[in-house]
Amino acid sequence: MDILAFIIAAGLGFGLSCFLFAVLLTRSNDIGNNVGEASRYTVGIEYDIITNNLSDAEVKSFGRGYITEA
Repeated sequence: MDILAFIIAAGLGFGLSCFLFAVLLTRSNDIGNNVGEASRYTVGIEYDIITNNLSDAEVKSFGRGYITEA
């Protein structure tokens, strides 16, 4: 009986402490846990350079010259 009580007490104690810390962490630093539409975060894309009717070679050179990774 003592072994069964120890197993239940250890499981309950560990589970209760994990639950307590999860609640405290959720209250203190749960940032960005929302899903929203893109329109809430931006008003649109702003282009610095606009060119029309490019040939294939111009498209490739434009991409190499102006596309950068963030």
